Amino acid sequence: MKHFRVNKARQLLQSLVDWYQKNKKTLPESRRETLAQDLKSLDTAILEKDRPKIDEVASRLDEFQNVHVKKPAWKYILELVGALIFALFIATIVRQVWFEFHEIPTGSMRPTYKEQDKLIVSKTAYGINVPFSTAHFQFDPSLITRTGVFTFSADNIPMYDSDGSYFGIFPYKKRLIKRVMGLPGDTLYFYGGKVYGIDRNGIKINEYHDAPWMQGLEYIPFITFLGELAPSGQNTVVVKQMNTVLGKISFTLGKPAQGQVYVDGKFLPDDPAAAEKPHDKITTYSDFWGIGNYAMVQLLTKDQVASNGDVDVNSLKDAEAYLEVRHNPSLSYPSPYVASTPFGMGVVIPGYRSYIPLKSRHLNALMDTLYTARFVVEGGKVRRYDAEGRSSHAAEVTLEGIEDGTYEFYHGKAYQIAWGGVTTELPPEHPLYDRSLKNIQNLFNYGIDFSSLQTPRGKNQYSFPHRYAYFRDGDFYIMGGVIMQKNDTVLKKFIADEKVREEASKPNAPYIAFLDRGPPANDEIIKKFGLHIPEKHYLALGDNHAMSGDSRVWGYVPEDNIQGAPSYLMWPAGSRYGWAKNEPDRPWITIPNLIVWSLAALAIGTLSIWTYKKRRGSQLPSDFDI
Repeated sequence: MKHFRVNKARQLLQSLVDWYQKNKKTLPESRRETLAQDLKSLDTAILEKDRPKIDEVASRLDEFQNVHVKKPAWKYILELVGALIFALFIATIVRQVWFEFHEIPTGSMRPTYKEQDKLIVSKTAYGINVPFSTAHFQFDPSLITRTGVFTFSADNIPMYDSDGSYFGIFPYKKRLIKRVMGLPGDTLYFYGGKVYGIDRNGIKINEYHDAPWMQGLEYIPFITFLGELAPSGQNTVVVKQMNTVLGKISFTLGKPAQGQVYVDGKFLPDDPAAAEKPHDKITTYSDFWGIGNYAMVQLLTKDQVASNGDVDVNSLKDAEAYLEVRHNPSLSYPSPYVASTPFGMGVVIPGYRSYIPLKSRHLNALMDTLYTARFVVEGGKVRRYDAEGRSSHAAEVTLEGIEDGTYEFYHGKAYQIAWGGVTTELPPEHPLYDRSLKNIQNLFNYGIDFSSLQTPRGKNQYSFPHRYAYFRDGDFYIMGGVIMQKNDTVLKKFIADEKVREEASKPNAPYIAFLDRGPPANDEIIKKFGLHIPEKHYLALGDNHAMSGDSRVWGYVPEDNIQGAPSYLMWPAGSRYGWAKNEPDRPWITIPNLIVWSLAALAIGTLSIWTYKKRRGSQLPSDFDI
């Protein structure tokens, strides 16, 4: 005699009752009566919790089922498929309307969220989503706050590699996570790694500067000078930033490229010379949104600078290295050109080029503020970590003496990455902290993409490292840290030389000095030069500007695409574990929360009551007979 758990006996009883009701007319009378009596006896034993009786009767019924009740294979398959479809349907509704689990695949939101972080995302943060659609049953835009973090669908967004899979089976568009840096009607301007803005009513936006979670973050208005290109007729390309047309470049064989900026619905000649003095309208490419306040930089040795022929390196014998600064890009001068790249022929917007000699203190400051992408070392060779396993152009660089593993730098500290994204800070004597020029140059120039495309190639370099420099209140910043204070003698000389160079360029070819032109002096500057967010659209930027594919590439997020917001960090354990941090508090008592949670509670309560009654009551139907 077998031993049966009560639930197992109840399942056996339910299965045989269903079979008996369908097949009793075909059974011999004696077998029918015996089976009916056993079914009644087992039902009574279960109600009375008579364990010996349960085992006795259930054993007889189990033997009967094994001999006489045999389902064809197709019925088992049909039941399994039906159960899977039902489970998938419920999981999909929960995931799209209530909550879902989300794993961070890239470093675009570091330090707020890192690669391999596992989150619970609330889908009721702003409204009630329509399943399988970019729409809402109910939506409250007032719940979306500037500097908050949100998730959205890549549907209908011109985004590279936007396709994903649902449960690893069904194709769907990826869900992304970024920070809301602009609401409909806002106008924004970038200076000093910060965002300045006014809302639709002309009221100054203070959250970007006052919110405590914004203090350690910086934002850059572009990823590259080139932005995104789109062909426009023969020998002409349209230049876009934020998926917004800013100008176009026309190429004619044997002649300099002709650039125009797009202002107030018209293409006008790009006039970089206008930037030499204050002006009240956009006249050149770097005027847009404060682009001219930022430079792209790379670290070069003396020999590399000498090969460019721009600087007499012997005049500064105490310099350890040079910082090449590309700045004030325009669409006319320095003239854009077409270059050969590994992907074919490509357009290059070079910008003006300057050099800052660096001493040991500056190189140390670079190491003290260094951050990199997460990277993998295998046999001394380095590649960027990618959670999705995509291939990349391996960097022409080796890190000697580094054990195989996964690493990253953040704010000058090196970490080793273990299983599940758990990080361990490395001791100061670890070879990654080597402060030789070779190691600093490798980590700085290659540290974001770890790609051979960022190898210094002289004046005609077509791809630049994703490293940016800017002034803030007179100090010179790179990677969010002060590399040179305003009273640094090297910085003061650089600024003086820039002014002389700009003045000496007149009236021949214009040269625009890279200087600290200060934050917007008034709201009028923001209105005239700022980025205007269209209605029912949102500006989405990653906290890690150097590694984030965001609105700077594919433009604004349509309101219908908004899906929810991160609610809880489940993994890894540590100081970041728990409820979402580093963003404004979101109210829990909202209409979408109340509706969805009430419906979920009703469904769960109804199922629980039905299950309880089912288990406590008789398993025999009211019309059960012989």
